[in-house]
Amino acid sequence: MAKTKRSYKQKSPDKVKEEINRLTEGMEESISNHFHSPAQMKEYLDFMGKFHRYSPRNTALIDSQFPGAEAVGSYAFWKDKGFSVNKGEKSLKVLVPNRLGQQFQNEEGEWKPLKYATKTEKQQVKDGQLDKRDGRLVYSTGSVFDVSQTTATQKDLPQIFPNKWIDGRLKTTLIFEKEWRL
Repeated sequence: MAKTKRSYKQKSPDKVKEEINRLTEGMEESISNHFHSPAQMKEYLDFMGKFHRYSPRNTALIDSQFPGAEAVGSYAFWKDKGFSVNKGEKSLKVLVPNRLGQQFQNEEGEWKPLKYATKTEKQQVKDGQLDKRDGRLVYSTGSVFDVSQTTATQKDLPQIFPNKWIDGRLKTTLIFEKEWRL
């Protein structure tokens, strides 16, 4: 039986905005709750340290959807590393920044990337006949999976993330101790 390619229906900007608002609702409070005691701060920093490539907001999103997550990556990331996501696993949503280039408003009132403007439209933008806006940063959602949702094991983590997990013990000497004051 031949595999059929799934069609992907692009979400409208309003749907994306609604999804992001739903995901980030209460996020600031969630993050600030970790700063009430040294123990909570340590717990938060330990968790955040597992996700060195993710912002504090994305780390909070991961924690809210999958407490105890160890290492996350996209479907393509796990596939590239030679592992598959277990069937039926639900992805964790994270925010993905996207940089938009300059845009112009055409005669129909639609905003379009300036790079797709015709010569005539580019001249109209240059002459100030069509509105233009600078590039901006917008967010969409992306999907990631924890290592426990894949065929990878804890033993595979040092090879998957070679600069993250170190085998062996590290001896340290306490030089000074700073007292927490709240």
